[in-house]
Amino acid sequence: MDRHSLGATLKTLWLSEGVQPNEKITQSILSEFEAQWGVQMPLDLREYVLTVNGLPPSELHGLARLWSLQEYRRVIDVFELHQSYAPTVEQGWALGERIDESTPLGEGWHRLRGNEPYPRFLLPDAASFFLFGDYNIEASHWAINLGRDVEGKNAVVSIYEYTNRYHYVATSHSNFLTIYITNGPEGLI
Repeated sequence: MDRHSLGATLKTLWLSEGVQPNEKITQSILSEFEAQWGVQMPLDLREYVLTVNGLPPSELHGLARLWSLQEYRRVIDVFELHQSYAPTVEQGWALGERIDESTPLGEGWHRLRGNEPYPRFLLPDAASFFLFGDYNIEASHWAINLGRDVEGKNAVVSIYEYTNRYHYVATSHSNFLTIYITNGPEGLI
């Protein structure tokens, strides 16, 4: 499939199944996102959001929802702040400070403790990955690396929050959409 038609093809698929997608975004909204996060969107993802901007929170395609650009968040911002995965300042642990060796901190999906006194993400370049959708009402998330090549080689991973796992599911957003359209979102979890 041609990357230029993937957004339109996906929109047609959703509409044929009674799922109402968001309207496309404007170039100015896209530029604001890029400036806010210091990224340059890959061409395939840029074309997608300028054609169809995911699904509103009230819509699901089966158990999948691709988010609007306005909902995209860095993996480290979402999971670092999630109380189930990281201690809170109220509990006496500020992120980036030394960890009390007697605590079980580091057992979340994105933490690795070992002999290190500081937690770190298991996903390489975690700060460059942005969440852009989920499956089974956030049982797993999809994230794309926006920190590299802008010519469609931005890896996509599926992240399982509760089982300490992530894996690569696509080499680019175009590849992700092609698999989504031809095999369904289940092929990407």
